[in-house]
Amino acid sequence: MHPPYSGARNFGDSEAMESRRRNYQADWAEAIKLTVFGTASALAVSLLVNYLLLFNDALTPFDRSLLTAFAVPILVGAPLSFLLSRAWTQHRQAERELIRLSSFDRITACLNASTFSTLVERRVKSSQRDDCVFVTVDLQLLRQLMVEHGASCGEEAQQLVAATIQSSVRAGDLVGRIGDGQFGVLLQNVTEVEATGICQRIREKVSEVYFAPSGKPLALDVRVAGINIDAPASFDALFRAANRREASIVLPKQTLLSLSHAASHIEH
Repeated sequence: MHPPYSGARNFGDSEAMESRRRNYQADWAEAIKLTVFGTASALAVSLLVNYLLLFNDALTPFDRSLLTAFAVPILVGAPLSFLLSRAWTQHRQAERELIRLSSFDRITACLNASTFSTLVERRVKSSQRDDCVFVTVDLQLLRQLMVEHGASCGEEAQQLVAATIQSSVRAGDLVGRIGDGQFGVLLQNVTEVEATGICQRIREKVSEVYFAPSGKPLALDVRVAGINIDAPASFDALFRAANRREASIVLPKQTLLSLSHAASHIEH
């Protein structure tokens, strides 16, 4: 039995393939036109230079050859080199923008969930010492905020929290948005005391952020949880372990719990 709407999906796929084929043909047609135009321009310049020098009786054949050898490459090569350099620069800029768009979250400019989880797993796998801490930061009551004040206010709140987290961690620490109102942080080369201080600093700074979605100040609150990593694990396993109260440091609480090792809590 065919899955629901398979015909619609196949139609959409064929349309996309046809669009890519047309774009591919258009790109090649443009490349051919530019090649023909460039070749014709170079030939025209060469003929013009040689024609002008031909009727100059003051020049010897050697002088004409020397001038032609310099003039044609300069008149043709300089503009062509500039156009190629400009096209290469634009291509590199487009590549960097594409990488940025595919790696960073649109709302907060943090790493997106896919990129963040991949980098976390790589760093945890390559870490040789028990010096990594995975932290989750959850913005409380985000859904209620969006219902009462609109989606744009919810995005603004997440932007403020993201900026606060980034200003609270160290250079080299990873910060990513892993869900609505949910952020992840990977701290490396950090002691338990330092990690606890960073978690505390994040929550305190968030509580001090000025946020007034309707002209009236509204306090932002986050729950911060972290787990000390002493064994390679998948991102999903780290996420589950970090949110187990008995296995992590959790804020807010009456007192801060010490970071405990995750080996017996993380499911590989």
